[in-house]
Amino acid sequence: MKTVYFFQSQFSYDLKSAKQYWFPYTAGTLWVYANQNLSDWQLGGIQYKRDNIQDYIDSIEKIDLACFCTYVWNKEYNIEMSQAIKKKFPKCHISFGGPQVTEQYLEFSDSICLGEGEVSLVELMTDINMDRSTKTIYQNSRMPTLDNLPSPYTQGVFDSMVQAEPGTKWAAVFETNRGCPYSCTFCEWGGLTASKIFQFDMKRIQAELEWFRDNPVAVIFLADANFGIFKDRDLQIAKQMNATLQGSALEYVSMNYAKNSNQRVFEIAKILGTVSKGITISVQSMNPDTLKVIKRQNMKVNNFADMMKLAEEYNTYTYTELILGLPLETKETWKQGLTNLMELGQHNKIFIQKGLLLPNTDWAKVQQEQYNIETVSIYDFIPGVEQYENDKEHAEFVVSTNTMSRQDMHESFMYGWMCEQMHYNGYSQIIAKWLKTKHNVNYKSFYDCMFEMIVNAPDIKHEYNRISSAYLELQQTGKVSVDGILTNTLEIVSRKVFYQMYDSCINFAIQVGKQFASIPQEVIELQRRFLKNTQYTTPYTVNLDVNFETQECIDTSYNVIDIQEYHTSFTTGTEVTRGGMKRNYFIYENINT
Repeated sequence: MKTVYFFQSQFSYDLKSAKQYWFPYTAGTLWVYANQNLSDWQLGGIQYKRDNIQDYIDSIEKIDLACFCTYVWNKEYNIEMSQAIKKKFPKCHISFGGPQVTEQYLEFSDSICLGEGEVSLVELMTDINMDRSTKTIYQNSRMPTLDNLPSPYTQGVFDSMVQAEPGTKWAAVFETNRGCPYSCTFCEWGGLTASKIFQFDMKRIQAELEWFRDNPVAVIFLADANFGIFKDRDLQIAKQMNATLQGSALEYVSMNYAKNSNQRVFEIAKILGTVSKGITISVQSMNPDTLKVIKRQNMKVNNFADMMKLAEEYNTYTYTELILGLPLETKETWKQGLTNLMELGQHNKIFIQKGLLLPNTDWAKVQQEQYNIETVSIYDFIPGVEQYENDKEHAEFVVSTNTMSRQDMHESFMYGWMCEQMHYNGYSQIIAKWLKTKHNVNYKSFYDCMFEMIVNAPDIKHEYNRISSAYLELQQTGKVSVDGILTNTLEIVSRKVFYQMYDSCINFAIQVGKQFASIPQEVIELQRRFLKNTQYTTPYTVNLDVNFETQECIDTSYNVIDIQEYHTSFTTGTEVTRGGMKRNYFIYENINT
């Protein structure tokens, strides 16, 4: 009987003061499929923590095959672990697989598995078992059906982990299908799984939901590339999730909604209720030339605006993701794109993602040379992780392209940072909307003016300079040494700082607004109450001569309602949370109706 170990190491996270780990789903899936098809292998263990390497090696008595599930967050650890295993067990076969793996990994392994791993692993294990010569590269066509693929959850692979970690909140990867019909050049998903989507059986899906219900699963990541792409089926799955997980330990569900979202995804979010963390209205860029070369076709502008209206109808939180550093993006197209999102009605949230060049993407393999993309290795980049202990994990961070210099990239980041802090976190949004509706001042003009003034803004200029210095250091060295900032917090660390200088932020927004028109006191009072702040009383009613929703100059009454009062007294309205900052509710109606 031969022995196989799987390695899918990860960092631990803090979730509401409790430790959180992800179930090593990939490793578990590989093992249950191999165990179903082979009888001469036993599982030695699945390593899922970043254990002390020597201590873990000392615990192994016998190992014939070591399989490393490799990602951008554990590749260096896996390499170090594999070398330690080879030193103690020289006859052990070392195999690497996962989205991070390229042929370069053959430098420190006996084989690599490319693409879907289940069939390739069985082939490798059979070769070892039969004492046949092993190949250096195992790669097979995708499985034509997922019906025979057992679940690691219901097969009990993770039961011992739950028992060994009392009090831990677990995160679970949940697949209902595999495949992606898109081939975005910055993403490994479509390239690794090809375009056809295969579905898991509904009985398996229900059985996994029941397992989640019966175990301390606090987070579910629905790992479909485009959930909602199958209308009736995905709506049914959402209903099953809602019905099955009532009363469970579940705190939230994260998912990748269908790229060109429609009303269906709002229906899904409504079904999931409070565990849904909102809907991604993905764009990545608003520049048509960029979208063409990254093979990403966004929804039409009119459709995006319609989605924002649907979000209001369904009282659903939406956010939009952008990637800084994509091919053919310029400083001007970036700024225009950010403010175009506001023009189309996106006032909830944007996420500006770092441009990370992943090795199995066309962005890295083809476009890096084509568009003269320069990168630097960055560290402590994994969201939610604060303790690194001299960790070596790194990723390739885009710092310039042939259309965006380092200086342009820095300015573009700071412009986006300003929009996030001031508009999307709420300090200038009411004033900007009023100027847009009353005086036809577009958002680009308003925020260009703000960007010119921010370097001299009282209080705010200090935080601007702090973030600016951190970003410049990151571009140069791949690390940040500014107190209180990590690479993985650069985009969000200012939220608390801005809230601590609440009045300064509002006053700065007023100053910017006065460059275009005199700001009525009623608008200022409404702006001061847009975020929940105990120094400004609510409920509060104000009459304005504009309607923000219809963008018409119509007399409108705005009633600002405290969140707690809203929860007990009202049944309409939307609560929006931004990094711990809560907005008050606005219940408004036309005075003339």
